[in-house]
Amino acid sequence: FNSENKKISRDTLNLFLSKTDGDMYMVSNEIAKLVSYVGEREEIVNKDVEEVCHAPITGKIFDMTDAMSQKNKKRTMELYYDLIAAKESPTYILTMLIRQFDILLEVKELSDKGYGMDMISKEMQVHSFVVKKCLSQIRSFDKKTLKVAYKSSVRIMERIRNGLIDEKIGVEILLMRYSG
Repeated sequence: FNSENKKISRDTLNLFLSKTDGDMYMVSNEIAKLVSYVGEREEIVNKDVEEVCHAPITGKIFDMTDAMSQKNKKRTMELYYDLIAAKESPTYILTMLIRQFDILLEVKELSDKGYGMDMISKEMQVHSFVVKKCLSQIRSFDKKTLKVAYKSSVRIMERIRNGLIDEKIGVEILLMRYSG
């Protein structure tokens, strides 16, 4: 952003990074889009990022688990149906949710041991903005709930693979259960 003579606050930068999933190729492309979008204006703000940068599925999964942690069923389901409308498979969405519950559980365990954001980031080898987002999400989930959510997700995946439940319905059940 500096090389393009643009200013961006730390909060807006964190929002931007959450939309790019830390992928340097995507970061470069999204910076170019933002710079073009703001034109002569010097500062890039949250609204610009929201308008221009479209989160990959991992960003949507972050948003979905965020809505779940806030017990916002409506937002959780809106995000899910947005992913379905974007032609993401419910099974893939479930795979990403399983991964996210696993990450949240690991962050919770390390946080409970007294690790700070930087230590957790180093231990898990993930970007600090990911850990920061997870730390805010785990405030609404206790360790037991995260373990049960992870195990429930895996069980639903097994039931889908064995043809015992429709994939879309299975994911909807999971989302409804943990967002309310």
